[in-house]
Amino acid sequence: MTVIPPPDPGVEQSLELERIRQRLSDLPDPVAMLEGIVAFSPLGLQIFKASGECLLVNRAFVSIFGSEPPPDYNVLRDEIAKERGVLSIIHRAFRGETVHLPPIWYDARDLTQVDVKEGRRVAVEAIFFPLFDKDGAVVFVGVVFKEVTAEQTCQEQANREQELLREENTLIDRLRRIGSTLTAELDLNKLVQRIIDEATALVRAAFGAFFYNVTEEGRETYMLFALSGASPEAFSNLPLPRKTPLFAMTFNGERVVRLDDVAESPNFGKEPPFFGMPPGHLPVKSYLAAPVISRSGSVLGGLFFGHPDRAVFTERDERLIAGVAAQAAVALDNARLYNETRVAEKKLRDSEQHYRLLAEAIPPIVWTADTDGGIDFCNQRWFDYSGLTLEQTKGWGWMSALHPDDVPRAVALWEASLKSGNIYQIEYRFKRISDGSYRWFLARALPLRDESGRIVKWFGTCTDIHDHKRIQEEHEELLQRERAARAEAERAEQRFKFLSEASTALSSSLEPEKTLSALVKLAVPALADCGVVTVRTADGGFKNMASACAKPAQLEILREIDRRFPGDGGAAHRAPRVLTSGEPDFVGEIDEATLASLSKNEEHLRLLKALDLQALFCVPIHAQGRVVAALTLMATGSGRRFDPADRATTEDLARRAGLALENATLHKAEQTARWEAERAASRVFRLQAVTSALAEALTRSQVADVAVEQGVAALGGRQGVLYVLPNNGDRLVMLEQMGLSREEAERLMELPLDARVPPCIAARTSEPVWVELDEAGGAPQAGDAGIPSLLGAKATACVPLLLEGRTAGVMVLCFDEPRRFTEDDRFLLLTLARQCAQALDRARLYEAERKARREAQAANRAKDEFLSVVSHEIRTPLNAMLGWAQILAGRPAEPEALQKGLNVIVRNAKAQARIIEDILDVSRIITGKLRLELRPLEVVQVVRAAVEVVRPAAEARHIDVELSVGDGLVVSGDPDRLQQVVWNLLSNAIKFTPREGRVRVLVRPVGSSVEIAVIDSGKGISREFLPYVFDRFRQADSSMSRGHGGLGLGLAIVRYIVEMHGGTVEAESAGEGQGATFRVMLPVRETWERVSDPGGKRAPEEPEAPTSLASIAGLRVLVVDDEPDAREILTAILESKGAITKAAASASEAMAAVDQFEPDVVLSDIGMPGEDGLSFIRRLRALGAAMPAIAISAYASADDSERAHLAGFQAHLAKPVDAGALTTAIAGLAQSNAQSISSE
Repeated sequence: MTVIPPPDPGVEQSLELERIRQRLSDLPDPVAMLEGIVAFSPLGLQIFKASGECLLVNRAFVSIFGSEPPPDYNVLRDEIAKERGVLSIIHRAFRGETVHLPPIWYDARDLTQVDVKEGRRVAVEAIFFPLFDKDGAVVFVGVVFKEVTAEQTCQEQANREQELLREENTLIDRLRRIGSTLTAELDLNKLVQRIIDEATALVRAAFGAFFYNVTEEGRETYMLFALSGASPEAFSNLPLPRKTPLFAMTFNGERVVRLDDVAESPNFGKEPPFFGMPPGHLPVKSYLAAPVISRSGSVLGGLFFGHPDRAVFTERDERLIAGVAAQAAVALDNARLYNETRVAEKKLRDSEQHYRLLAEAIPPIVWTADTDGGIDFCNQRWFDYSGLTLEQTKGWGWMSALHPDDVPRAVALWEASLKSGNIYQIEYRFKRISDGSYRWFLARALPLRDESGRIVKWFGTCTDIHDHKRIQEEHEELLQRERAARAEAERAEQRFKFLSEASTALSSSLEPEKTLSALVKLAVPALADCGVVTVRTADGGFKNMASACAKPAQLEILREIDRRFPGDGGAAHRAPRVLTSGEPDFVGEIDEATLASLSKNEEHLRLLKALDLQALFCVPIHAQGRVVAALTLMATGSGRRFDPADRATTEDLARRAGLALENATLHKAEQTARWEAERAASRVFRLQAVTSALAEALTRSQVADVAVEQGVAALGGRQGVLYVLPNNGDRLVMLEQMGLSREEAERLMELPLDARVPPCIAARTSEPVWVELDEAGGAPQAGDAGIPSLLGAKATACVPLLLEGRTAGVMVLCFDEPRRFTEDDRFLLLTLARQCAQALDRARLYEAERKARREAQAANRAKDEFLSVVSHEIRTPLNAMLGWAQILAGRPAEPEALQKGLNVIVRNAKAQARIIEDILDVSRIITGKLRLELRPLEVVQVVRAAVEVVRPAAEARHIDVELSVGDGLVVSGDPDRLQQVVWNLLSNAIKFTPREGRVRVLVRPVGSSVEIAVIDSGKGISREFLPYVFDRFRQADSSMSRGHGGLGLGLAIVRYIVEMHGGTVEAESAGEGQGATFRVMLPVRETWERVSDPGGKRAPEEPEAPTSLASIAGLRVLVVDDEPDAREILTAILESKGAITKAAASASEAMAAVDQFEPDVVLSDIGMPGEDGLSFIRRLRALGAAMPAIAISAYASADDSERAHLAGFQAHLAKPVDAGALTTAIAGLAQSNAQSISSE
């Protein structure tokens, strides 16, 4: 390409270009230099044709953008280039302009149209310049790219940082302005309005509100104090906000709340006004709120902001509003303090005025004194009473009006109060000026202290009590009465306190026994010297449940009476009567006669006297509507008597004890119910855990492990064993165990099913066996040599695993301690056993499915390998046949070559037919349609015939075939199939025996059977493959490089045929290179019968061929086949044997030819288009035609032969047809037909 500058580029540019051109001309190879510059330039270069196609790019371009443009890239069709304005620059460059493209961001994938560097974005600066031809026309446009990604990134980052800095400075200025405003403003109303206005603008809210926290009538209320962005009138009719979940966190002072959409918050309230703004105003989506908390920690109120758009407020706004709230709290505290100070000053002035008015208005004399005790103020009442002036009263002058006898005492006490700061209070007498009499006054003064606690003033009063002193004596009597009433009230209070404490003590325990014991301890010694609680026993008797005495000796006497005279209440001899009647019994005085009447004998009387019983009170204790106990209180030698108050207290105590017993009974019932519920819940939880664990277990081992582990854990067992019972098994087999030693596990690995041990008993009876031992270690309840004795367990549970009524196994759990299996234990184990049985069945199905899948996968692999081998085995003879056919068709051949070619074609055709026959045999085996024609035969004849068949092949490889047979060995069998067995075994032996090898065939009687052994010295069979040697589609070497051909079907056919004869076949080999032995065992039968396939189907018998070659010369044969080649070969074969033929290409042609040609035999294909051979023969027979017919078809199964015979054919021959077999079949049918006609 010649690059020349544009016409008239300007003087300076022309000179520069001329200078460069001159220097380039001086170089030996300027083009190479330019290529180097382009290739190694650090700047990206791209050249475009006028059509928009990219001519070239250099390495720097690829480095910048990651790849070259695709081959079909055209910049004129690039929409992205058009959007970026690059296309217009290209056009300008093609018009001769040089254009500079400022730095832009470009995605490498947009420019190269390929996915490179994961879509790396680059910043590039470019120059678009035209390239001219020698005529000055623009022929190309060049683009020089310089990557400026780092520079652009830094510049953009700097721009962003500057923008952020400007925003931060603006924000700081606004916050400083807000802080200054809040600090300077002390008017609360103005302050709050400024706060909400500034904060609303700061966070870009549509509206803002400040709610003030006020307390009215003991509850918190939130008053709307200020609004921004909305008028207060709009909110006048709306209810004030409550502590709904949406507002609670703010009003409680918890934290700042920010919501992107109020409606999506779970704390959102549906009712107005929380749904949004008042009617006519914007709805609220974005929500921001912050509590305003004072220095003391109290919540002053809350700042609330809203916006109609979603997610307006950011985390930054959240932090800003928290700072504003903190500043607002300080400003509000300052404003409140300022207002409170102003109010306090006003209150102080008002208070002083009020004080002076109050001092003048109240009856007592009011005075104040300084810290030294000098009086500095008195109200007018003092001046009127004493006649002294303020000047005469100031200081200590007031003492001139004091009674002389009271001065020392008054001065001493005043000085003491001044010193200690204690309240000054004294009664003394002042002289009244009006009549000169002295009257009693009560003087009282209190100190006023400043914030530091220092006394700054004394305030005092003097109240005239003279009249009060006069009536004091009258009050004395009233005081005495009051003391008596107070004493009674104190006793009542003590009784109440006692009963309250008793209620607490009685209710502290929820066990009836402890409640009754606490009852008697409460009564003694508070109410009596001794106490007894008696209850009725289950047999109708009586029993003292608890007793107490103030003296230990008396308690021992009580216990002795209970031991010596049980059943009648003992010392509490009135308790049985009270328990029966339900009424209290009181004996206020017990003398000698009464005591004697209460005793049962002299000993009883002696003990009662020792107790010194003097009084007795017995009360019933009622609970739940019946008498449950009796409390007997006794006075013993203390002189105590039970007055009405004591008896009332005792009855109240008994009533409270009854309530406590009711509560205890209810609690016990509730505890029992709760325990039952918890036990049921625990059982359900454990069963759920068991179910979940068993559901996850896939194999029988996993199921057994889960069952044993869960069973042991559920009941706290020491050992666990899970046995399975195989189908029709005679013993239990251990599947899993836990806690057994190795010796124990080996000893118990299998248990005979008829053994008299608990697991076997459970398995035989399908019932659980619970072996429970008592504490003394008694004999087990089931079995005489059971698991407990074997494992040293104290208790054993044996639960059968039942599946559809059948015992699948037994789960055994053993325990260290004697135990009784509760209903819950049994339910849990039975449920666990049922779920375990089901899980074992699922695991069995799972394992069977996995095994079946593995077998199916193996079968599929074998089938694929077999199909590959089939393809190879069929194509190999076909290759030879096709090759020789092409050779013979291409040129005249010498007779010897012609005969060799024909022999190869025939041999390979027969080999191919043999392969197809093997495949068909396998198909018959799989479908159960392989038939045997059984008759008595000598095995030796079959073996000899097979040996003769394979002998040429053996001799060709110099393999010695040795036959060792015995005569007279007769079996019932199909000679063709048995010969096929021996032939297959011999063919395999010869195939796998090396040259100069040896094959031996032995036929000998073995018991009631005949043994046919084929022994070779060949390749042998590996130990790994030996179990699969008779499987279908299996070969020891199925690779493409295998050394021997074959489909791997022969031995499978051998096994099936032998087994159909009632025999067996087995293979032996010491390993590869050691040869192999195949043994066939056939039963010797005295009688025989023809047997058919297992399905009972049997094809009609084929006509027996004549023993001598029959001639078909002169026979008229109609050949029907839609394939021209098939018609020609059949016609040629028949005509070569002297037959007269007529060919038809379809069933319709054949029907026409029957009348004209009058054939002796019809030879027809079955599979023909339009009307097939079966339909043709049916139509022919329907017209009464009786000539014999032979079906020829590639459908070669037994079913195909049967269908042909049923349709009307007398014989069925499978393709490819052997000429001899065809001639024999035609001759036989013609002869049979002729004999039939002659006999008629």
